[in-house]
Formats: sequence, C-alpha cells, structure tokens
Amino acid sequence: MIQLIRAKAAAATRYYVCQGARQNGWKSCSTKSVSATLIEDSLMSQLRARLNADHTRLALKIPDREWQAYPGSDERIRQQDR
Repeated sequence: MIQLIRAKAAAATRYYVCQGARQNGWKSCSTKSVSATLIEDSLMSQLRARLNADHTRLALKIPDREWQAYPGSDERIRQQDR
C-alpha cells in the first residue's frame, strides 16, 4: 500500500492504494484502496494495546516516565477520564 492524497477544492482526502493495483491494474488487487484514517487509527489502536503490556515496554527499553507521557498510555487515558 502506498499513500495518496486526492485534493478537490479546499479539501484533501488521504488514502492508501494497493501498489499492485496501480502497477498491474485494479483487478490484480483485492483491496484497491483504504481510507488513511481507517488504517492509521487501526495501527495506533494495535500499538497502544501492545505497548500497554509491561513486557513489551521492557523489551523496547521504554522508560515508564516516557510511556506515561505518551497520549496512548493507560495512565494518560485514566487521567483524561477523570
């Protein structure tokens, strides 16, 4: 998938397109294009879920202080809910 931006008037739409579809025709790819927001939100959700696991942060050597400052950390989410 490669990122493309379609600009119309004042608005721009970001999306990802199958590179195979661009190079070999739309029939060569089952998923032709996907909204950039959809892919990026899914990616961030999966990263948050994995980084909320202590063993992952330890393996990546992310200090607790830095993780707690990250907007996706469990601690920051709990503080926002208050």
